[in-house]
Amino acid sequence: MAAQAMTGAQNFSRFVHWGRNIVAVGRNYRDHCKELGNAVPTKPMLFMKPPSSYLEEGTGPILVNGESRQDGTTSDMVFPIATLVSYISKYFTLHPGDLVLTGTPAGVGPVTPGDTLTAGLGDILTMEFSISKRE
Repeated sequence: MAAQAMTGAQNFSRFVHWGRNIVAVGRNYRDHCKELGNAVPTKPMLFMKPPSSYLEEGTGPILVNGESRQDGTTSDMVFPIATLVSYISKYFTLHPGDLVLTGTPAGVGPVTPGDTLTAGLGDILTMEFSISKRE
């Protein structure tokens, strides 16, 4: 497990060093569209992220106070990965190391001071954050 965590950290370091673009796909989960009161899009909604928004690789559930808040899979997405890469490539040049963010699954909601957020990357990493009021 420690070796897996080190490999994950090394991969992330390489992405930060070599990655160029982050292409994000909005409203790519039907349930998320529904909770926002938005129609499911008829084509992918694309937007760029600046290099300063590089995130860890992988996916995992988000827990708020120990209860599952978000836990989506690629099968829940409106547009499959291959469709997204093809569509994005019509508008942006993708390079090795670029990252495509595929949107967020249902469950987006507010957190309040005192809440605890737990997120993870499979068996590799678990992170916990305590929400506090900004001073």
